[in-house]
Amino acid sequence: MIYNAGEKKLNCIRKVFENEVVEVWVAQEIDKDADGKYHTLIVVKDHGTAKRLMKVWEDGLREGRESCGQMPAGREEFCIVYPYKKERPLHKFYWSEPRSGKECEQICINLLVECISSGEAWPILYLILCQKQVHIEKDHRIFFSYQLDLTELNEEIGEKDCVVKCARMVLDIMQNTPEMEKTMGMN
Repeated sequence: MIYNAGEKKLNCIRKVFENEVVEVWVAQEIDKDADGKYHTLIVVKDHGTAKRLMKVWEDGLREGRESCGQMPAGREEFCIVYPYKKERPLHKFYWSEPRSGKECEQICINLLVECISSGEAWPILYLILCQKQVHIEKDHRIFFSYQLDLTELNEEIGEKDCVVKCARMVLDIMQNTPEMEKTMGMN
């Protein structure tokens, strides 16, 4: 399926999931100058969710937060186009091999930095954290994915909620690293 998303022409190559509110796709840009870049395309099918999402983005902009996503105009459906990176979910790859306390500490710092530096509005960042859209590079850098189920979008979520969720994730990482447990006196 070819999808015209504003100035981008996207070939939808893999449907990640679909429900009554959204369709989420991995799509490849097919314009001649695009070099085959990949994107996550979220097509919002529910009018109420689209309205809430617009409010979330407007509130985020007022707070000085700028999303890396784009909302192309001129479509019947409301959609968002985010950058795409091959998934390496933190919850799968972190525990796939033993980690030293130093590695654990670096991953925790990288997670905190990514959360702090993210330009996403708080409700979107919260969905990223809650829906396991946190990924890890082989060199322990952290990045976010945007394959989000917007049925849980709550425009009342704020910075404090994101801080608490991120802190819980850091604690979970630290508690599941035997060397870190000894270092931090957790056992």
